[in-house]
Amino acid sequence: MQRCSIIIAAYNEGANLERCLSSLAKIDYPSDHFEVIVVDNNSTDDTKDIVAGYPGVRYLKEEKKGPSNARNLGIQYAGYDIVVFLDADTTVAPDWLKVLIRDLSDTSIGAVGGEIRPIKPGNIISNYLSISLFMRYHRYGGKRDLRGYPSCNLAVRKSLIHDTAFDPALLRGQDKDLCYTILKQGYRIVFQPGAVIYHDHPDSLQALAPYFAKGALARVLLHEKHGSSPDILFFRTHIPLIFIALLAVLAITGKDIAAALLVLAASLFLVANSVAAFALSGRFALSFFVKPVLDIYSIMVTYFYFHLIQIKNNLQKR
Repeated sequence: MQRCSIIIAAYNEGANLERCLSSLAKIDYPSDHFEVIVVDNNSTDDTKDIVAGYPGVRYLKEEKKGPSNARNLGIQYAGYDIVVFLDADTTVAPDWLKVLIRDLSDTSIGAVGGEIRPIKPGNIISNYLSISLFMRYHRYGGKRDLRGYPSCNLAVRKSLIHDTAFDPALLRGQDKDLCYTILKQGYRIVFQPGAVIYHDHPDSLQALAPYFAKGALARVLLHEKHGSSPDILFFRTHIPLIFIALLAVLAITGKDIAAALLVLAASLFLVANSVAAFALSGRFALSFFVKPVLDIYSIMVTYFYFHLIQIKNNLQKR
């Protein structure tokens, strides 16, 4: 059985961290085959005292702010060949670790991402994010290979990363940046749906807009660093391509047919996503009523902030 170092970066997480550590204490894995490292990112709460209540959990303190700095410190002190990243606001299923690292017996695989479920299953917003952002990996799981995965549930071969694997210069998207580093070395990243954690998703409309805005910022920063990556390149170009296609249809058919085709294409896109979400979740109202509305909201906020940030950055460079 492989040995693992579990790294948790924490900043003023309090009760969330205690809940996370309690779930780790109950996992079905030999206690002498894994270690838990909590990196306190200069918290002002009782993080240190909480960690002290869990014998065997290692406490480190990183005064430089930012999750990248905290995770990098954890990597430096990790003693085992597999490094597993968790967020402090997660809890894990008992068989989580055993299932998560199973695929790493394949030497062609450099990292594995596990399933992410909402910790508040009764909340509409959390459930929407689950089927729209995180459950989509089930679809990727059909082909298994990914181009990136969130670091709230990610196992990585330590030999493939360095002590500054998470780029502190990136305010967002550090986990995907790390995944690109692994892919460029010729290794695969796969999704493992059986490795389940529960994550504290945003749970209100008020919290949703900043969440999408941060995603837009990550895309801008990743484009600057990995502009030739297929998924980043696609995000930058598919809106202009759609616009060009629409102009071509408009020139050929006239505005009425073009408008009808645009509405039809948008409707088919939303319905296809709803069908896929329902097939995975079995939740009809969430998939066919909540999801389309919030998908439109998500697209509007993400693209607005993406282009706003790009314009601002271009102006600052002049």
